[in-house]
Amino acid sequence: MPQLKIATGLLIMGLSLITTPITAQEYVNCLEIPSASSGPYAVMKCQQEQAQRLWNTINAQQQRISALQQEVTELKPKAAKVPGLLVTVNTQQQYIAGLQQEITTLQIQSAQIPRLSRTINAYHSKLEALKNKALKCRSGTRVIGQPSRWSPVSLCPSGYITVGLDRIDLLGRESDPTNQVNDFSCDDSGCRAWCTDHKCAVTSRCCRLQ
Repeated sequence: MPQLKIATGLLIMGLSLITTPITAQEYVNCLEIPSASSGPYAVMKCQQEQAQRLWNTINAQQQRISALQQEVTELKPKAAKVPGLLVTVNTQQQYIAGLQQEITTLQIQSAQIPRLSRTINAYHSKLEALKNKALKCRSGTRVIGQPSRWSPVSLCPSGYITVGLDRIDLLGRESDPTNQVNDFSCDDSGCRAWCTDHKCAVTSRCCRLQ
């Protein structure tokens, strides 16, 4: 059986903010403005300015996400196949001390066959060209992970190798902000995930050349 080699593509974690985020200290200063000396609308004006700054920050992040997604689309060769997870965008809103903070994570993981014309991550293994061989992919076993711990490994069938995640299903309430994927990892045997505070179902993506 021909050997299939898989490499991880681009991985981007934690986008930096383009504009200055609002700090808790700035928010407190708004509330402590003496209305007698600064006018009755001083606190309201300060908070409106903070709201506008926050809105600008969120818009800048969304523009950055769109730009990164376009870059990934342009990196994918026409003859390549992406059998694994390609793009997951997780935008979570948290409310802390009356402030709305936008936490955006963009994760991109792909298996490119044949390899890209230029190296993205040199420390990953190289890819072997298909050479007119068919690539057959299927899902691994579906496993259930317990809250706040590593799930069992989703195993691939005999003769298949792991190319990445096929699917993660969050089994907690959608409205719960703690219902999220904290981490995941894949090796030759399969993939597993760590989901915060709630159960999740994990399935590996498995492929072979034939």
